[in-house]
This record gives sequence, C-alpha cells and structure tokens, in this order.
Amino acid sequence: EESEQLHFEKAAKIRDQIGSIEHVIEKQKVVSCDLLDQDVIGFHRRDNTIVIYPLFVRAGKLLGGRGFSLSTHGLPDEEVLSSFLRQYYREGRFIPERILVPMEIPEHSWAEEWLTELKGERVQIWVPLKGDKKDLVRMASENAEKFLFREAEIEEDQERILKTLKERLHLKKIPRLIEAFDISNLQGGYAVGSMVCFENGYPSKDRYRHFKIRTIEGMDDYGMMYEVLSRRYRKEEGLPDLVLVDGGRGQLNVVREVFKDLKISEVDMLGI
Repeated sequence: EESEQLHFEKAAKIRDQIGSIEHVIEKQKVVSCDLLDQDVIGFHRRDNTIVIYPLFVRAGKLLGGRGFSLSTHGLPDEEVLSSFLRQYYREGRFIPERILVPMEIPEHSWAEEWLTELKGERVQIWVPLKGDKKDLVRMASENAEKFLFREAEIEEDQERILKTLKERLHLKKIPRLIEAFDISNLQGGYAVGSMVCFENGYPSKDRYRHFKIRTIEGMDDYGMMYEVLSRRYRKEEGLPDLVLVDGGRGQLNVVREVFKDLKISEVDMLGI
C-alpha cells in the first residue's frame, strides 16, 4: 500500500522489517523431532580452503550457525574435521548431546569419550546416512558453501572500497596498510600516543602500539605528535601506505615535517 502511494521510504522500512521477522522465524523453526541439543557440522572444500559450518539445534529448533574458514595443504578432509572438533569444543563452548558430522573421523570412539568426559554426560558423534538428520547435515554443508562465497564477495568489496578511497582522496597508493595516530593526556600530564593499524580494511591488532611521551612536557600536542611519529618511522621499516592523524591542518603539517626530516616521500598523509 505504501508503494502504491509512492511512499517509498516507508515501504522500504516495512520491507526490511518483514525480512527481519522472516529471518528470525526461519532460524527458530523446528527441524528435528528429537528434543535433544545437537550441533550439525557442515563441511565444504574449495582447493586449499575449507569452511566448517556448525548449525545449532536446541530442543529441536534451529537457532543459527557460524562459519569457520581454514587453510589446509594436503591434509585429508577427515583429519581436518577431527582437528577442528578438538579445537572447537576445547575452547569452552557448549557441548550438545549429539554432534552430526558429514563423514567418519579418525579415532571416533576416543573423540566421543573425550567429549563425554568434558561435558560430564554422554555425547554421541553420528554420521547420518538417510532421513532428516542427513538433510540437516546437507543444509549445514550448503551453508558452508555459501559462507565461502560470501567471504570471497566481501574481499572483492573491500578491494573496491580501497580503490575508491585512493581515487576520492587523491592518494598515491591504494591504502592497503593504514596507520592512525592520536595523542591523549590528562590535564597536560600522563601523555601517551596511540597507533592503530588497518590492513586491507580490517583492524590489525598485533600491530597496535602505545608510546609514552618522553621529551615533551605541558600541553604541546604538536610536539608530542612529532615525537611519536619520529619514533615510529625513524627506521623506515614496514612503512604504511597511508598515515592518518586525529586533527586538522596543524597535525597534518607535523606529519609532513617528520617525513621531510626523515626523507620519506612515498607515504600518503591524511588528517581528520
């Protein structure tokens, strides 16, 4: 009705609400007559990439799932699946009464005993050959295949976004590696510099760094920024494509000055 009256924004909102309701209903639909808690493990391989996708069935209702992408080189599928199950349930996750898997795994009996001991009650690992349980495993494996394609699409989207950033911001390079800096202090004391890093559009937390300010006292943000940037780039190791600073023209001029002093010319600069 809203569409017919050309109220397109209202129509779009209602359409999205309907989609969300259908999504929730789909997730909570009854998929098993067994009222047991079950994890249904989907499996899909493409070249050296394997996706394992557990679906969570609780009291017969499908409550959702989660995909895991793994790189493997020459390992048999059965060993990859067995290794995943050991790692997955070792990390403190809920262990259901039954786990449906698409193939036999090595040391099947030992895995059941280990999970039973971990849970404190009987756990079964089944490879269903027919019926509803077989259909559930097929559904989980189809989700694994879709998850792999979604990951590939996301990577393509990230590449397009990075290329768009290069064009819109008139950068020399595609900003695959971005390092961003900020200075914070408490009433002129306890000053620190923070650096966060993004690689191909995602946080790269192992590269994050903090810098205690050593040479500047008082409220001198420009001096602190100069110290932090100088310490980071003095060795010119692993230069980013783009340096982003929290601040305007003044902070950007500090970056420019540091790079001039260190004879660095190939890195783009941006203030925000």
